[in-house]
Amino acid sequence: MLFRSLEMAFAGRRGLDADLGAVANPIAALFAEELGAVIQVRERDVDAVLAGCAAAGLSGLVRRIGTVTDGARIRIAAGGVPLIDDERSRLHGLRTGAHLGGRSRHRG
Repeated sequence: MLFRSLEMAFAGRRGLDADLGAVANPIAALFAEELGAVIQVRERDVDAVLAGCAAAGLSGLVRRIGTVTDGARIRIAAGGVPLIDDERSRLHGLRTGAHLGGRSRHRG
């Protein structure tokens, strides 16, 4: 969930306000990679998307976790408890540095 959401924020050069809700293990929820999806939907289309999911029998599996913001702040919480609150550019720099560092190690 975390990396999918961050990649969308980085690509769109937008901020993010998200809350995972009440989860037993917030850190595990951030890094969960089981089957699932994070999709970005325009505000005006949210009701239609949720209705389509309900019609497909997915109501209990789909929920809204956040909103894209015009700012540059990334905020992710779990049940209202902040987990990440940082500038998008700093987080992107960390991602880029780790990615480039990984490449250089493989080059020998």
